[in-house]
Amino acid sequence: MDSPAVAPEDMRRALAFIAWCNRYFGGYSPILRRLALWSDGWPSGEPIRVLDVGTGGAELPVALSRWGRKRGFDLRVTAIDPAAEIAAIARDNAA
Repeated sequence: MDSPAVAPEDMRRALAFIAWCNRYFGGYSPILRRLALWSDGWPSGEPIRVLDVGTGGAELPVALSRWGRKRGFDLRVTAIDPAAEIAAIARDNAA
C-alpha cells in the first residue's frame, strides 16, 4: 500500500477500510484505555504531546484529539507518515 505504484483512489479506499475495521473492532480502545490510566498523573493545564508514526489515514490522531477534548486535556498530536501520498490523505481526514 505504501508503494507509489498504488493509485491514489485505491489508497484512499484501503485507508477507509482500515478505519472502518478499527471502528468496528475497537482498534483504538486499548490505547484510549491506557491513556485514561496515564492521564491521572498528568499535570493540570500543561500540554500533553503524542507522536503517531506511520499514521495512515490519521484516524488515531483524530480519536486521540476527541478523547482529549472530552476530558479537558490540551492534547497535541503530531502525525507523520513516510509516504507523501498517505500523509496528504491524513491531512484531509484530520481537517
